[in-house]
Amino acid sequence: MSLWVAPSARGIGVGDALIDAIARWADGLGANRMVLRVVASYEPAIALDRRNGVDEGLAIEDGVGGLCELELTRRLGRESLRD
Repeated sequence: MSLWVAPSARGIGVGDALIDAIARWADGLGANRMVLRVVASYEPAIALDRRNGVDEGLAIEDGVGGLCELELTRRLGRESLRD
């Protein structure tokens, strides 16, 4: 449901590794996409998601806690996973 990286571990690839591991796990289960939600105003998380292959998604006006969120989708499949 959530992904959080301790401030002391940010900027060294931990978030990238977590998203990649989740994508590989889901792909192994036969999923064809992974849906991510992020608070629309939180640019570091949006940059992390975009860096990891998500497509622009839908704006959700009433997300968790009433915040505007973006729902982003990453297509899964052997050709879309990083080596």
